[in-house]
Amino acid sequence: MIKQVREVMTRNPVTIEPYRSLWDAKELMRSQRIGGLPVVENEKLIGIITSKDLIFYPENRLVIDAMTEEPVVIEEKAYLFDAYQKMLENNIERLPVIDESGALTGIITRKVIERYIGSYIDSMTGLPKKEYAIYKCLKLLERGNSCTVAFIDLNNFGELNKRYGHVVGDQILLKVSGILKQLGEDITAARYGGDEFILILPYDEVKTINLVDKLLFLLENDKWPYDLKVRCAVGVKEIRLKEKVDIIEEVFASINEASLKCIDRKKEIKT
Repeated sequence: MIKQVREVMTRNPVTIEPYRSLWDAKELMRSQRIGGLPVVENEKLIGIITSKDLIFYPENRLVIDAMTEEPVVIEEKAYLFDAYQKMLENNIERLPVIDESGALTGIITRKVIERYIGSYIDSMTGLPKKEYAIYKCLKLLERGNSCTVAFIDLNNFGELNKRYGHVVGDQILLKVSGILKQLGEDITAARYGGDEFILILPYDEVKTINLVDKLLFLLENDKWPYDLKVRCAVGVKEIRLKEKVDIIEEVFASINEASLKCIDRKKEIKT
């Protein structure tokens, strides 16, 4: 599952008071080997100061003169992708982390996030892994949008892989991935594992099935290595949240149902 900020943040971060000197801030950053300090007054976060801020002020000035007031923050229960998006949007390298009451509980840096996010990308196809697809699904549902899961399995991949070798098998996976990447910005495609893929679509089930039919036609009629016939089975499940339901459990249950529908479809194709 996608990690939350609180799982990887630095807890009890080193802080500084607003009326300390910039020389103090500089020495504190140097001794702790860090690039920024949350500024705290009466246990309340009021700003942040970074090593870049120190460049423009003499060392005898105060932290409050150089700090960024009302810094961008992230809640500790947010997902890493939420924090990363905030950093990109605001062009910053670190985020103070707060709890539900607004109290400072940690700090997280872009380097830390990028190290974890890199593990969510499939190195061969360049597609995100299933964890990112689940995250996108959760975000759609949290915003009250429609969300449908399409689970895709290559029917005869194992047979083709054994007959023509892993190089050809990898070519097939790369070609499928390339086609999925072109479905549109509002559709999230991910590699679920092996020869299985998953789509998260902000549509209802009817619209999703129409798109899937077009996708299957495209995949089955494209030009493949050795003029092979590559066929897919797809299971589709729209996620409809009920009152008092655990959203994460519902997402996993829906993905599982889509995968079971995919298995049934594979059996129908074989018979």
